[in-house]
Amino acid sequence: MKHLPAIGIMHGRLSPPTDGRIQSFPATTWRREFQLAAEIGLDSIEWIVETPLEGNPLWTSDGVQEIRRHISETNVKVDFV
Repeated sequence: MKHLPAIGIMHGRLSPPTDGRIQSFPATTWRREFQLAAEIGLDSIEWIVETPLEGNPLWTSDGVQEIRRHISETNVKVDFV
């Protein structure tokens, strides 16, 4: 049995653009992107890091735990940052 390659998406592509920018961290919708990615059959999200960093959960241990919870619940991984 062949294993199909993993297919992912860059963070923010499943959310409306922030301030008209195509690439930005989706601070208000990042949680929902895990669910949407799972619903359409994606395997991973490429996490975006940019300023301001305060809204990015990657910078706090509580935030990392929340990310891990979403990974566990949706089986959508974060393969790249």
